[in-house]
Amino acid sequence: ITLLSCELKLNSNIAVLSENNDTKLCIEKTTFQRNFLGLQANDGSFVEITDCTFTDNETHLEAANFATLDVRGTKLQLSGSGVGTNIGENANANFDDCVFRDEARCAITNLGNTSVANSVIEECAACGLVWNGVNAKGNISHNQIKKNGPCGIQVMKGEISIYDNTIEGHHVFGIYMTKEATAPRIDNNTLSGNLQKDVQIEQ
Repeated sequence: ITLLSCELKLNSNIAVLSENNDTKLCIEKTTFQRNFLGLQANDGSFVEITDCTFTDNETHLEAANFATLDVRGTKLQLSGSGVGTNIGENANANFDDCVFRDEARCAITNLGNTSVANSVIEECAACGLVWNGVNAKGNISHNQIKKNGPCGIQVMKGEISIYDNTIEGHHVFGIYMTKEATAPRIDNNTLSGNLQKDVQIEQ
């Protein structure tokens, strides 16, 4: 199933729901605006999103129950809830060449398996990216992560690799990790202008 060059606006519930593990949904060049939830993927569904725009939705994207999101060349900004994208436990997501901007809290909260690469994450008010599940894992690589309030990347729980990013201009930390975060890998990042410390790992 393919949605091409659509405008999905002003839905009081969910603009697009994908919840069949036999279905691959492709969405291209489509705008999601002022919906309660732009897209929700459940129950093993696979959704490919390319060159789309999500703006002013309460929440842009959600994935749960073994669903997979593959998001490329897409802009996501200004969610009403303040958290643009929620990746639930047992869900998977890949973001490549995306722009996340101007969220009141953070661009992505991850409890599943998420990779973010070659993207821009900037001007989110509380944090850029948050890992917050005991089984959360994934990679953050080759991104520009700038001016996201107190913290660029916050890893509360889970396992993560962070490499080849530029992380700068945060009020407190560039990267913050609690002692509940396992096996952190932090390689070859350029960190500057993070006012308290570039990297804080609790012991």
